[in-house]
Amino acid sequence: MPSARNLAHIGLDVGSTTVKVVIFNADAEAIYARYQRHLSDVRATVAHMLAEALDSVPQIGRAHV
Repeated sequence: MPSARNLAHIGLDVGSTTVKVVIFNADAEAIYARYQRHLSDVRATVAHMLAEALDSVPQIGRAHV
């Protein structure tokens, strides 16, 4: 179970041309942010970006999702 120290909020915005992902730590500090054009392949882009985001923030990791 995650502790308060490694809790995070993940924001996801899927628009008409891009996907944006941001992760905030428990102190409401942005610790990861990225945007990418999805080229009409929204599902694959979102899956790729979320996996990349979780792998880039080791203090959260996939085990706590």
